[in-house]
Amino acid sequence: MKKPLQLYLTGFLTVSATIAAAGSNWPGWRGPDGTGVSSEKDLPLKWSDKENVRWQVALPGPGNSSPIVWGNRVFIAQAVQKENRRTLMCFDRENGKLLWQSGVTYTENEPTQQSNPYCAGTPVTDGERVYVCFGSAGVCAYDMDGKEAWHRDLGKLNHGFGNAVSPILQGDLCILNFGPDAKARLVALNKNTGTTAWEIEPPKVDPSEQPPMGGGFGGPGGRGGTGGRGGFGPGMMLAPSILSQADKNGDQKLTQDEFAALADAWFDKLDAEKAGKVNQERFVEKLGEMLPAPQGFGSGGGGQGGAGQRGGGGPGFGPAGFTGPGLFAAADADKDGSLTRPELKATFTKWASEWDSDKSGSLNEDKLREGLNAALPRPNFAGPGGPGGGRGRGGPGGFVGGPNGSWSTPIIVKANGRDELIMNFPNRLAAFDPKTGKQLWISKGLGGTIYTTPLWGEGALVGMSSGMGGGNAIALKPGGSGELTESQRLWRLDRVKSGIGSGVISGGHIYTLSQDGVAICLSLSTGQTVWEERLPSTRSQGGSWSSMVLAGDRIYVPNQAGDIFVIRAAPKFELLATNPLKGPMNSSIAVSDGELFIRTNEALWCISSKKG
Repeated sequence: MKKPLQLYLTGFLTVSATIAAAGSNWPGWRGPDGTGVSSEKDLPLKWSDKENVRWQVALPGPGNSSPIVWGNRVFIAQAVQKENRRTLMCFDRENGKLLWQSGVTYTENEPTQQSNPYCAGTPVTDGERVYVCFGSAGVCAYDMDGKEAWHRDLGKLNHGFGNAVSPILQGDLCILNFGPDAKARLVALNKNTGTTAWEIEPPKVDPSEQPPMGGGFGGPGGRGGTGGRGGFGPGMMLAPSILSQADKNGDQKLTQDEFAALADAWFDKLDAEKAGKVNQERFVEKLGEMLPAPQGFGSGGGGQGGAGQRGGGGPGFGPAGFTGPGLFAAADADKDGSLTRPELKATFTKWASEWDSDKSGSLNEDKLREGLNAALPRPNFAGPGGPGGGRGRGGPGGFVGGPNGSWSTPIIVKANGRDELIMNFPNRLAAFDPKTGKQLWISKGLGGTIYTTPLWGEGALVGMSSGMGGGNAIALKPGGSGELTESQRLWRLDRVKSGIGSGVISGGHIYTLSQDGVAICLSLSTGQTVWEERLPSTRSQGGSWSSMVLAGDRIYVPNQAGDIFVIRAAPKFELLATNPLKGPMNSSIAVSDGELFIRTNEALWCISSKKG
């Protein structure tokens, strides 16, 4: 009897060791379950670029792909622009040494924006192979030593904001949302061969649900037109940033004095040489450094959570390039081709008075947006494509069918004893049988721009849309069939602050972060706001494209400046720590065995409070 017992114990210990090892892995986008939740309790609370740094390794260029971890290896996707290469990099987690870098060469044009470099999607691994999507350059599988197992060409992607496709694994399938694009689709590949198991096109949407260009991007809830809350125009790009910078008392309103003070603050930066005036070129250039991309104006990284090369401003698809010339022309009162401090200050003061239609003494975001839409010309979206000089079908670098689309990553949830593949499409949240691709249920109620991964926790599923000026959200119970728009819905919010990064669920609450850096706590059961707090960035880029990570009662929240905030997961806001790293970042954190793996534009970091 000893031998069978010995075999049993050996097998038991082997299985236990495997489970323990798997528990410390962070195998794909948002961790083991795709929810951003870690079971670990002893993660570092405080660090800097010198404190609690186990190692730091320089990267060959910026990127939005988030790290993944399996055993003693760390992986990221990385574009090598000068070589037209799209690659997967593998590092030794003990010391950060590069073990191998494998990839493909792709020289054809592919649209993107400057803040969303190629290879923005996060890879995924099962410990035998690593799977990564290189956008138009295809999907690749590599063994753990970097040897290519297979490569699939799924066609070209064509969207002005680029893409960030993060595969997931389920059984023998590698599943990915291959988009956004006019040909976007949900694809399941056999993970051993790369052959197609099934494909699903996005659900059809009635044209009446989609506001026209010139209406809102936020989908249902926008009033459309140039002046309405959902109207598309310069106000959508400028109002959130102007309000966040000028609102000194945090009441979400802008007084005439605050507006005038913002003019002074801007001109100090515009005219750092004290020349007394600036030309239009200088105005637009410097404005790009001061204005982050607006809510919903960009794509998420491998995170549907990534900004990129230049933080929020700079060239590309930031608001300065589109609205700066019009703003300059409106403020240049004497039309002499130069702008002075008194001209800018007088313009802002006049606008504060004219747009205060009810004489309340202040402007809320709606008034500010409508005023800017009326005062400034609409932006022209025909412009350079991005790093590859891509040309969209709507013109050079233009949008393909507008800026809508889904950058979301699907997740797997278990409901009523079955696995459901949940996907956030434009205007639809839907569930499918992951084995066959058969649709199980569908729910309406979202807008047409989707950046975030669906949130799952405590029996509730939350889908969110974004958009210029705001998005909306729905919560429901999965596990049903057919149309669930009303039958299993918990609530719907017509307007929420847009976010690119995804949140977490804990203790009956939803925690999210808006694209402009406001942390938000909502009731999971009702959707009501519990608190909103702006996180205090250590640098000018206070916005965020990154997703949250929950560990115990701590939530780790990165921003574009390279700050990682630690806040309490609780119905009362509590900031536990602010941890700055050098360099902007837009990816999300990976957690493994008490360590944090963080990718900034310049480096990959291992943060650890372990001794020795």
